[in-house]
Amino acid sequence: FRRVLFRSPSQNLDKGKDILEIIRNLKSFTKKYTHNLNNQIFIEIFPEDTDVNVLGAKQILNSLYTHGTGIVNSIVNKAFNFISKTIKPLLNIIFDDYVISMLKDESRFWNENKSKINYNYPLDRALTLRSKILNLDDNKKVTQIQKTIEAITQIGNAIALARCIRTALMDYNSQNGNLLTSENINDFNQLTQQISLQVEDIDPSDASNNNTTNISSNLLNNIQNSLNECNKNFCETINNLKQLGKNTINYLEILVTSFGDSVSSIKIPEIELFSFLIPPITFSFIDNAINARDNLMKKNKTDEASFFSDDGFMIGICYLLKIFACDKKFESLNWFP
Repeated sequence: FRRVLFRSPSQNLDKGKDILEIIRNLKSFTKKYTHNLNNQIFIEIFPEDTDVNVLGAKQILNSLYTHGTGIVNSIVNKAFNFISKTIKPLLNIIFDDYVISMLKDESRFWNENKSKINYNYPLDRALTLRSKILNLDDNKKVTQIQKTIEAITQIGNAIALARCIRTALMDYNSQNGNLLTSENINDFNQLTQQISLQVEDIDPSDASNNNTTNISSNLLNNIQNSLNECNKNFCETINNLKQLGKNTINYLEILVTSFGDSVSSIKIPEIELFSFLIPPITFSFIDNAINARDNLMKKNKTDEASFFSDDGFMIGICYLLKIFACDKKFESLNWFP
């Protein structure tokens, strides 16, 4: 990571990757990029050359200035469809007959012994469960645990992308609101008032100026009403722009509630067993993260992934726990104290 920073230029005129290009290949993006929750950025895992692509709220903001805010809803719909397609194979992996049988044993053990073990899920049982699941895939290059981690991470990256888009949209609206200062608003109000007073001073029967025709009183009234309506509409527009910067649509809440309602309507009885699958896959995720960070520091890199942060997995875990309505069940395990 230090070598990457050393090679990175201090300044860059490139606006970064276009958000539309990313959305067209969302599946590829969620595989090739890792998310850093603290800095709210995405970092490329497998760079094609020495340059590492980075995507953050600033790059998304540039895309909003290029394409406009009308693309936001389309982007969120694309993320919604991607998550729905990714969850289906994930459920097939989780609800394998052998895996479900193991998870039921863990649930039975927990219900019978949780008070004896001080309501803390044992590490040794998580490691044993992990070994049992890995033994199911002795002859496979990619294990079920690895597929589960990849699917959860891709879902988490899609959720994180929606979060970055919301941040960029709030920044976009706030910057537009800053252009409308109080001085500009007062100048416009004063201008409309001056024009209104000048219109009131006009005598409809006076035709002394350059032999002009008489101005009807109805026309003057229409001008007066138009000025008042213009001033009213302007003030309403200003208030709407100010509110946009504060009350941006919470796309994360929409993605949670929409999928949560769908899952609850299906009523899968084994869905809460997902909470017992998290401890064993956490160990495999930690092993992958350690190997990726070690590979990052090697001169002769292998074909394995190289990254120093992959918060998409944690975001995906939180999202799935929420839509499966088993977050409280998982909290009772005290796995992340």
